Amino acid sequence: MTKMTMKEHALSKRRKVKITVIRRSEVDATPLTLAAPLGPCDLFAEGQEILIENGRMPEGFCQSAWVTLYPDIETLAWGGEFPWYNEKGVALRCCKDGVRPVFFKLERV
Repeated sequence: MTKMTMKEHALSKRRKVKITVIRRSEVDATPLTLAAPLGPCDLFAEGQEILIENGRMPEGFCQSAWVTLYPDIETLAWGGEFPWYNEKGVALRCCKDGVRPVFFKLERV
């Protein structure tokens, strides 16, 4: 058995994080007029689950949503908690799309 390097040891402590799409929504009234109806985001499906194993954005994942979720994914992956939830190892987040937001549940697994 070989000795682990410090980097390998640190990475071995990283946990996987599961992203679950809770809800796709669309805003009924906005202060701006949309050029055309957009409908809910079509990049995700409600109930869809994505497993993050290495901290990298999955192929095809919405880059804007990833930027919003990534800090919380990292917090959970390294063992952090959010004290405003009774449950441990979870977070509820929404992407920053102001017209058709998507709500995600993050869970450390």
